[in-house]
Amino acid sequence: MIEIRSASPLISMPLLLLLLAFTALPLSGCESTPRTNGGLSQAVNDYESGRYTVAHRRAVEAMRGASGVERDKAAYVAGMSAHRFGDKSEAELRFNAAINSEDPIVAGRAKAMLGQMLLDQGRPRVAATLFDEAARQLDGADALQARQYARLARNEAGISSHDYNSNSLPPGSGFALQIGAFQDRRHADRAAEQARDLAHRDGLGTVRIVPRVDQRGRELYVVQLGEFGSRDEASRVRQRVGRLDYIVAPLASATR
Repeated sequence: MIEIRSASPLISMPLLLLLLAFTALPLSGCESTPRTNGGLSQAVNDYESGRYTVAHRRAVEAMRGASGVERDKAAYVAGMSAHRFGDKSEAELRFNAAINSEDPIVAGRAKAMLGQMLLDQGRPRVAATLFDEAARQLDGADALQARQYARLARNEAGISSHDYNSNSLPPGSGFALQIGAFQDRRHADRAAEQARDLAHRDGLGTVRIVPRVDQRGRELYVVQLGEFGSRDEASRVRQRVGRLDYIVAPLASATR
């Protein structure tokens, strides 16, 4: 069970403080935390003791010796540890690996953390989508908070309830499947290369790396796949190809 503060007083707190609840999720406090992987259990203990660099190293080592959900859990712990010692690019890379997990709790937590990072990067629109998806995968108080954060992110992005519920964008706009948004170009290149195989196999169009500058002046590399006329169309394709870790997002345009 995740210990998390009640929702009501959180609403009046600054957005960045609200998001600290996700960074403080106890890694050993839920059933999805690994018990059989000794290296990962040690990484969790190191994390909870504040030894984040050691926890990261052990979690990455555990990833190499694991597969499936166990590997996803190790990726999540590695991402949490990297986030704690300030390596945002490494944290982003590991969370992007964990959002593929078949364990909905691991996937939901990773999406929530990526949502927080995107908010920090000045990208509340995509962050809101991640929080929405996290809310559908988490349960109880976690799901409630994810929904609250999604609403707050939409408010920060200036998205009205009407715009959010609309299925289509104005002419000349569209939707894409977004693989990720990265500060490190190498990570974006790696994600794009992996997505090109899927795009070619299923005839999904081109994979694009779109450079953008966030509201704080930092450069990001957004990796998107395909071009669709409506949110529903993009969602159907995402379901068909079985990549629920991809985000349905508005088409990105380059900014400098």
